[in-house]
Amino acid sequence: AGGTGDIAALLRERVGETGSLVLGDINGAMLRVGRDRMTDRGHVRGFEYVQCNAQALPFPDGSFDLVTI
Repeated sequence: AGGTGDIAALLRERVGETGSLVLGDINGAMLRVGRDRMTDRGHVRGFEYVQCNAQALPFPDGSFDLVTI
């Protein structure tokens, strides 16, 4: 449910230059909105976009330090 990128934008400063953020959303159109917003704000490096279902995330356990929804 991270498609719009609003939460990711708020977390960007906390993650820092060496950290990364993954925006996931089941809705591809919303994910594109988030990607475009981050690009328009100059936030390109450190962001990854994954279309996925939050009830069945395609990542192994322990992949993240923090997950928000």
